[in-house]
Amino acid sequence: MKILHICAYTWAIGGPAKMIFDHTRVHAAEGHQVTILTPISADDVIYDTAPGVVVVPVPRHWFSRFFPEFSVGLWQYLQKHGNDFDLIHVHGLWHFGSVAP
Repeated sequence: MKILHICAYTWAIGGPAKMIFDHTRVHAAEGHQVTILTPISADDVIYDTAPGVVVVPVPRHWFSRFFPEFSVGLWQYLQKHGNDFDLIHVHGLWHFGSVAP
């Protein structure tokens, strides 16, 4: 199964990134193809990943000050690759990533 996680996946986020790490570690160990799509700012540091997990960083847009995690790159990635995944797991109810798919 191909699984996409959409979330903020940086050290600044803290707890949610650790929970996503744990989810993706288990899925990858079970043989699933796992990708994390994450909006980032220039000074963000990506959280560690489990073996076999791919992280796709996309730049946050300045508009994310008003609409959390808004990213044109995230939208473009989903337009191009969204149908490639069997499951899209969205982390964050009030973020752009929850409405973009």
